[in-house]
Amino acid sequence: VIFNQALTAGGDSIEIRDLTVDGNAINNTAAAAQDGISILRGVACRFTRVRVKNVRGTGSAGPTEGFLFEYGLSSDGTYIECEAIRDAGSTSAGFSCNSSVNIRYVSCIAKGMTVSAGFTHNTCSQVYHIACVASDAVALYGFNSEVSTDVTYVGCVSGGIVPTGIAPHPYISAENLGNASIGFVVNGSDRVTFIGCSAVGNGSHGFFFTDTPNGVSIIGGSSVSNTGYGISNGDGLDVVVISTYIASNVAGSVTG
Repeated sequence: VIFNQALTAGGDSIEIRDLTVDGNAINNTAAAAQDGISILRGVACRFTRVRVKNVRGTGSAGPTEGFLFEYGLSSDGTYIECEAIRDAGSTSAGFSCNSSVNIRYVSCIAKGMTVSAGFTHNTCSQVYHIACVASDAVALYGFNSEVSTDVTYVGCVSGGIVPTGIAPHPYISAENLGNASIGFVVNGSDRVTFIGCSAVGNGSHGFFFTDTPNGVSIIGGSSVSNTGYGISNGDGLDVVVISTYIASNVAGSVTG
């Protein structure tokens, strides 16, 4: 856990690469949540090929919600080919950022979170997810955006079947990796764009939007084999669907 010493606005630049952190969640009985790598008041921090796994968390909010990666009150953070993995014990969220600006996740994977989402952010702006995968969440969502602005997802997959040997994450087997609930959630965020993203085999809707002041744009991509709707618009606000979007789901294509 790395905190800026004086909690000043300036922050510090930190780079971490080629590191594995294992929280040993299955043998951890602490009541409070744990964090894997947590940055507070950082500026231009960079993470490359960092794997955090099995960090204990038992709740989806409050003192029992832990994060494998956390970026708070910070700016200009970059995660490249990083992995948030749960294969034993109880975990909460994989990648999280709060009250931060200009955060980029590139070719990152979150797999197997038991309580919360694979990727989540709250009260942030300029958040970019590029070629990221969120899969096999036992309880909640693959990707979650709350009360944020200017959020972009490009070529991301929530759920799906990931073939063995896909670089840079060869440990994933060819299995159905759908999340237990919704693939992509947008709750109270503004100016959110999906470009070529797919929600596949999730236990509820592929995409779910609510309280989105200016709607959500979907450009290309697909939502298939989900238990709920391909797109569910919770409050009836405008959702713009553009180009070659494909939907085929148990409950239907679009509701709301």
